[in-house]
Amino acid sequence: SRYIVARVAWMRNSKALLVQRLNRIQNQLDLLRFDTTTGEPSRLLRETDPWWVNVQDDMRLLKDGERFLWSTERDNGFRHLSLRSLTPSPTPGVSLTKGEWEVRAVAGLDEAAGAVYYTSSEASPIETQLYSVKFDGSGKKRLTSAPGIHKISMSPDSRFYIDVATSLDRPWRQTLHQASDGSEVAVLAEASRKQSDEYEILPTEVVKLKAADGATDLFAKIIRP
Repeated sequence: SRYIVARVAWMRNSKALLVQRLNRIQNQLDLLRFDTTTGEPSRLLRETDPWWVNVQDDMRLLKDGERFLWSTERDNGFRHLSLRSLTPSPTPGVSLTKGEWEVRAVAGLDEAAGAVYYTSSEASPIETQLYSVKFDGSGKKRLTSAPGIHKISMSPDSRFYIDVATSLDRPWRQTLHQASDGSEVAVLAEASRKQSDEYEILPTEVVKLKAADGATDLFAKIIRP
C-alpha cells in the first residue's frame, strides 16, 4: 500500500469516520473524512514536511459537531493548537497557541466555558506548566505556579484537576485544584523527603551549555556524590 493509516476516529453522529493517513515516507499527513453511507472521502487538512511529520493524539471533537481541536508543528516547528472546521475549508482555522515553545499535551476541554486546558514548555524548556485559553485564542492564563513539572489529570467536566507536581528540589506533591483559576482545593498527598534525607542526596544542579552551532541551548543535570 502507498499509505499508512495512523489514527481512526468516529464522528459523534456516527455518519462519518475521520482518518489520519500518512504516505510511506511519513512526510505528508492527510486528515480525511469518510462518509459512512457513500464511502466517499473529503480532505479536511494536509500536513507536510521535507523530512518527517509527527502523528499526534491531540485531536478532540467538539460536541457541536462542527469543529475539532488539532495540533500541528507546521508553522515554526513547535507543536501548537488550533480549532478547525469539520467541513473542508481553505482557511486554517483559529490559532489558539503560538510561540517558540511547545504544547506538551492537551489536558482537557471545557465546552461550556469555551476553553482548552493544556500543558506547555512556555515558562521554561525544562518545565511543564498548565495553561488555559479560550476557543477564540484569547484569555490565555497560567494555572500552575510552582516551578518544575506538573502532571495534570482533569475531571470529566474540566471543572477540577489533580496536579502531581515536582521539581529538582521538591518531591512529588499531589493536590486538587479549581480549573477556573488554579486555586488549591485540597492536598491529596503531601511531599515526603524521607528517602532523600535518608540517603543524604545532595541538591541537583542544572547547567546550560551551547551546542556546536553556538546558538542552541542544551541543559544538563549534575548530581554530586
